[in-house]
Amino acid sequence: MRRRASAEQIAAWVRRQGGPVTPAELRVRYGVGDDTLRRRRDALARLGVVHVEAGRSSHYIASEPVFDPAAGPPDPATDPAIVATDPAVRSADPAADGRLAFVLNELRLQDGRTIGEASTRDPWIVDNLLRPIFQVDADGLPSHPLCYFELARGHGKSQDGGGVALTEAFLYPGTEVVVAAADVEQASIVLDHIDGFVQRSPQLAAHVERGPNMRTFPGSRVRVISSDAATAWGLGGVYPRFRLICDELVQWKAGRGEELWEALYSATGKVRDAQTLIFSNAGWDADRAWQYRIRESARLEPFAHLYAPEGVVASWIEAKWIEQQRKLLPPAAFERVIENRWVAQFGDFISAEQLDACTDSTLAPIASGSGVFFGAIDLGLVKDRTAFAILQSRNGRFELCEMQVWQGTRAKPVSIEHIERAIIDATERFPGLRLYADRWQFEHSLQRLRSRGVRIARFEFSETSVQRLSESLYRSITSRTLALYPGETELRRELLGLVVKEGPRGWRMDHRSSGYSDRAVALAMAVALAEEHTRHAPMRFAVARGRIDLPSRTTDALDPLWNAVFGKKRNGGAIGPVPGGVIAHAPAGVLGRRTPTVLGAEVTFADVAHMVGVYDGVAAARDLGLQRIEPGTKHQPKEIPTR
Repeated sequence: MRRRASAEQIAAWVRRQGGPVTPAELRVRYGVGDDTLRRRRDALARLGVVHVEAGRSSHYIASEPVFDPAAGPPDPATDPAIVATDPAVRSADPAADGRLAFVLNELRLQDGRTIGEASTRDPWIVDNLLRPIFQVDADGLPSHPLCYFELARGHGKSQDGGGVALTEAFLYPGTEVVVAAADVEQASIVLDHIDGFVQRSPQLAAHVERGPNMRTFPGSRVRVISSDAATAWGLGGVYPRFRLICDELVQWKAGRGEELWEALYSATGKVRDAQTLIFSNAGWDADRAWQYRIRESARLEPFAHLYAPEGVVASWIEAKWIEQQRKLLPPAAFERVIENRWVAQFGDFISAEQLDACTDSTLAPIASGSGVFFGAIDLGLVKDRTAFAILQSRNGRFELCEMQVWQGTRAKPVSIEHIERAIIDATERFPGLRLYADRWQFEHSLQRLRSRGVRIARFEFSETSVQRLSESLYRSITSRTLALYPGETELRRELLGLVVKEGPRGWRMDHRSSGYSDRAVALAMAVALAEEHTRHAPMRFAVARGRIDLPSRTTDALDPLWNAVFGKKRNGGAIGPVPGGVIAHAPAGVLGRRTPTVLGAEVTFADVAHMVGVYDGVAAARDLGLQRIEPGTKHQPKEIPTR
């Protein structure tokens, strides 16, 4: 049970606010009633804090000079405004003053538990994260001016950063906390966690003011910043205490991201009481990554602390979720964000082997043709490039026909009219071409092109749509539904340079360092459009004569296809008609074993794509030995040699 605050504690806290303090603020902070405050007015006055009667604006204020920026931080061992009143809180960690106790006892999670209650099953939170942060030396300064925490996805890194930021700013007036990330959206997640802690702890609400990208406390502030390095060079030195929190450091790109780091970290030298906290995943390409050099400094230097456990250590992360991530994420991305290991390759979206499997040496760029075509334009007029990709849906694949790229400059941006002419030319060379276009600076062009009969739709870029593009491109590559002609060196470089970026709603692809992804994005848009228009189109397949080995890796994925073909669950076998033909007998359980099976007579069936999705349906049909029949053609099943 919390003991009632003394007049000395109340006076010390009011003095440090540097301005008026309302009775309501004191009631919330110390749990004292109006009668108690009235009884202590004389004692407060003797301690230099007077009560000003002004009706609803009544307040307490220090009658003597208050906060002195040159005085440095208070002594946690003696300042009654900082030492907690609860004996159990005071004894939590004397070497780290009351901050550790505040985090453990005052901050609550979404389920209502305090962090202290939640950490009983996860002692690493206190031992390897909070204690190293709050530990102080003989001068009361951080024992570890640099702390680097490398944790797998799902371990609450941004939440930890928010809790530490709130604690430092609330308990220590005169503190500036800067939260930095690759973009403001990512950095703002920390502010969201601060708001959550405040909402779940009403006693904090009276002490926090919300502003754009900022939360202010009496005498302190927490602000977020992104890759605006020019602004970052002016930070630090205004407040006697400075805390820098870097969120997802490995996502900071070379160039502006590295410059932001240099500007922020150098600002810690402006005051004695400064500390840098880094919360991040493992990264890529340790030999060349500037972030890895910082990580190694945290591992080797005596003034620093590194906590980088491999894999999942949090008790709340279930094995089922890990297996879901294993299936959904690209392998290198799973190794990096879930197993928390640095990966050697430049990007982790796809591997060179996967891309090689999609490269068909028999293909070449084509200037015109007839068939089913899909295209997409990713527009960039000055800094980024404009890329125009065209695919043909043929033989159960999406085959790249053409990739055009334009690069503009500030002096000579890419001409919108030139892009319009290129689109009209493409529709004449590829009749029936359907298109996606980035609507940015292209809305009027879309209207003009539609008036000329061009089948073009706007593409809205958002977190959700980019996630959909990422999944479509990844799926088409790993299932070998996408087919590329050799020689597109820049496209290959972009694809292999793509990385998986985690967000609150899932993963998406992004380019890293100073690279580009215009070709890759245009290709992904074209693939997504092709999937959208072919997924629901009737498709016909034929079963080849002969013996077919059924790969066990497709067992679960082929269940819907098996049911569609045989009209019955696979554990029963069936003889009977299905749409498009007749199926010969299939032994029970054939998909559960790698057993060569005679399917017998030729057969066709429709709507496989509708039942399983074109990307899964085509790949599964190929695994079954089915041969796709193009619309309007006759099919003679080929013999498959007995194996």
